[in-house]
Amino acid sequence: MRVAIDPYLRLLAAAALVVVVTGTVLDLSWLPLLVPAVGVLFAVGGAVAAAATDRAASARASVGRALTTLLLPFWLFAVAVVATMLTLGWSAAPFQGAEPFSWSTVWLWLFPISEPPASVEGTPWVLTAAFVPAYLWLTLATPALLWLVRRWPLRLLAVPVLTVLLLTAGIVTLTGRARDVVLAVCVLGCCWGVGLARSAGTLPRVRPLVALAAGGALLGSGLALALWRDVYPAGTVDDSPLTALLCSLGAVLLLLRVPWRGDRLRGGWPGTVVSAVGARTMTVFLWAPAAAAAAVPALALSPLAAYHTDDASGALLHYATTWLLILVVVLLVGWAEDVGAGLWPTLLGGRRHERRRAAELERTFVVRDNLVQGLPPAPLGPASEPAAASLRR
Repeated sequence: MRVAIDPYLRLLAAAALVVVVTGTVLDLSWLPLLVPAVGVLFAVGGAVAAAATDRAASARASVGRALTTLLLPFWLFAVAVVATMLTLGWSAAPFQGAEPFSWSTVWLWLFPISEPPASVEGTPWVLTAAFVPAYLWLTLATPALLWLVRRWPLRLLAVPVLTVLLLTAGIVTLTGRARDVVLAVCVLGCCWGVGLARSAGTLPRVRPLVALAAGGALLGSGLALALWRDVYPAGTVDDSPLTALLCSLGAVLLLLRVPWRGDRLRGGWPGTVVSAVGARTMTVFLWAPAAAAAAVPALALSPLAAYHTDDASGALLHYATTWLLILVVVLLVGWAEDVGAGLWPTLLGGRRHERRRAAELERTFVVRDNLVQGLPPAPLGPASEPAAASLRR
């Protein structure tokens, strides 16, 4: 099932995806510093995971469904990328982050507990796939993290912060893939924890002024640290984990504590667009770098080749072509997110699809609750409409 998501969270996810694509295509190294889009996506993911865990029959069922929702789109992406890299000839350059083809690491494209390997040619295509291992580990830990965030939210957030400080200071030593995974989980896990706290009701109890002051202080500290150490882009974990943590956590606190009435985004075409983008978040996120890279040869083979120049107009043409290719990919393989979530596959998801599934979900809850109480299953009727409406919200 796909849990009904607050329209504000969908808006944040859609805006973060635009930032990811824009930074990838236009090579704006300062953009992740001001807008930590990946952290925002992880915060939204944590909020959605918490809601799904609360509504699932068991923690095991919620984790299993979340894994299929994540892995099925990732596997389709892996098949396309790995096949292309092998066809072009897998070349390695460790100093560029490109590893040689080896069966000891290529299995990470099947179950990405660590960053999957890539060739020299494929490294630009898999930039966002490097965040999938952190998402996978956080998904597996969500039931335990949700239990902890309801009891000791500040202590829980202090653990990843302390871990990053110990690792960056050299007090604790980790190397290789273990260090990369731990740092990514800690940095992005803070954002995930804020999303859990929002869904669990812990974050809304924090006064807006306190959240504003804390978020502003964290974000300002991250920006100051990035300027002092001259680290760009500061939104990535590899370049400066502490800077990425401060910027991401500060921005997420500011954005997720904003008082927002979700019904403001339910009507009209803006709500429809945001809803459709939210239904294909993983597909757009994974394929954005590959689409940006494919836009160059696509333009070279098209009648618009003469207009793909190095000036601003050529960059805008490249940007528009990238979004067009992303749309094509969404139409071709976006259905995997529906199938992974246990829904009927559609081209773009959308509101009509969500209303139908919300009604089916409400019917499931009515039947299950009546069976628990020893009552006959009750069909959905007019009396159940308010409950269905609350689910859609």
